[in-house]
Amino acid sequence: MATSRGMIRKRGSAYEVRVFVGVDAVGNKQYRSETVRGTERDAKRRCTALLAEVDAGKILPAGRESVAAFLEEWFAHASLAFEGRTTLVTRSIIDDYLVPGLGEFPLHRLRTQDIDTHFARLATSGGVRAGGLSVATVRRAHGVLRRALNQGVRWGRIPSNPAENVSLPSVKPASIRPPSQADVLRVIELASFDDPDMALLLAFLAQTGARRGEALGLRWQDIDWDDRSVTIQNAVSLTHRGLELKSTKTHQSRSVAMDETLVERLRVHREWCASRARRCDVTLTNESFVFAANVEGTSPRRPDSVTRAFRRLCVKAGVPASRLHDLRHFAATELLSAAVDVRTVSGRLGHRNAATTLNV
Repeated sequence: MATSRGMIRKRGSAYEVRVFVGVDAVGNKQYRSETVRGTERDAKRRCTALLAEVDAGKILPAGRESVAAFLEEWFAHASLAFEGRTTLVTRSIIDDYLVPGLGEFPLHRLRTQDIDTHFARLATSGGVRAGGLSVATVRRAHGVLRRALNQGVRWGRIPSNPAENVSLPSVKPASIRPPSQADVLRVIELASFDDPDMALLLAFLAQTGARRGEALGLRWQDIDWDDRSVTIQNAVSLTHRGLELKSTKTHQSRSVAMDETLVERLRVHREWCASRARRCDVTLTNESFVFAANVEGTSPRRPDSVTRAFRRLCVKAGVPASRLHDLRHFAATELLSAAVDVRTVSGRLGHRNAATTLNV
């Protein structure tokens, strides 16, 4: 069987299917060939399917599709299933660490050695910024590229994934050093003068061990004043669409006990927020955010702005550089040091199991 665009030939016990896919950059005709082991009807079906893929633009002539163009197509497809910050992070990795250096390669000519060379360059010169990237960042960039090229194999764009056998440096376990109790108290005390709401947020994080987004997603209706506990069931996440309220990282809610001092501070904060809302002629409701960015409490504070504010406070207080997430480690360390059962600590932190708590 032969047409102007496709041809099927008997090759021993199999069939060779060959279809015309176009011309390359210099005008040479390009074909796609596959071996089909089966009946002639199977070969005809495969020939029809390949021609359909050519018509749909899924199979392009060699040299026509660059790595950059392919990554754009893959991102448009894959990002539909992304959640939270994954879209922003993946977009940034493609733009900052993959397209510069690999984007101009023809997809079908990309080799493992090219990727090795590129990642070695990232580790020493760092892509879009001076200095080398961390091992963890290089590995994240590799993860995005590998996932994209795996899809390229499934789509029939490339026969194999050149990112599979890349040589990557191993990640050394990070040494976690939670801030001391004195440092935490110093930062909270300093914040109480400049931004009392921020001081309360830090105190809440240090005692409950909640994640940043979980604290910012807290609503007044989540607090049980009589039981002195809070239900953590949502989290604020910064996505490419802006701030979004999602479920927790494990998609499970949990109840966390608070001491009397923290409950009283939250009660005073609630009265202050309600009074301020009345003065502005708006209403504070149970659905309002506890740590809000506006008077009526309908918008939560931005996670990135909270992190920046914490860094500034640490510098001003003369506290060794700490991440906001270290308050979560601080809470866990304080509980374990007080001989609280590991399972209890794990449940309080929202870990899937106690092993995660111990590993961290």
